[in-house]
Amino acid sequence: FFSTIAMLRTTTCGTRLVNAKFRRGAALQGPERVAELQRIPTWSELPDRDAIYKEFRFDDFKHCFAFMIKVAERAEASDHHPEWFNVYNTVKATLATHTDNGVSDKDIELAIHMDDMELQVKAGKVPLFAPDQR
Repeated sequence: FFSTIAMLRTTTCGTRLVNAKFRRGAALQGPERVAELQRIPTWSELPDRDAIYKEFRFDDFKHCFAFMIKVAERAEASDHHPEWFNVYNTVKATLATHTDNGVSDKDIELAIHMDDMELQVKAGKVPLFAPDQR
């Protein structure tokens, strides 16, 4: 279904009024896609599908797991979950919105959150889990 609406969007340039066509299966395209991807310069577009990718590395598993917990909390709250793979201190993350057939605003926002959590974990601002010492 198609509908044209006027909406307010918050971007790094502030709030702007845009006309946007929304339909199920629509990913970010054109100048809006370019502008949104510029907000996440450490992420890469995948060559074989409409998705973005980043690899995160931490000092150890505790730091990596703390990062994953914080991202999981946001993912659950927004009902938008990353595809990710973890081995010890590394997380390989891929973001795409399956219902939109590609990269959407949800992916950009989750990527920004993931970048922020990476910085917070590395700065020691996120508590690390303490495994039961039985």
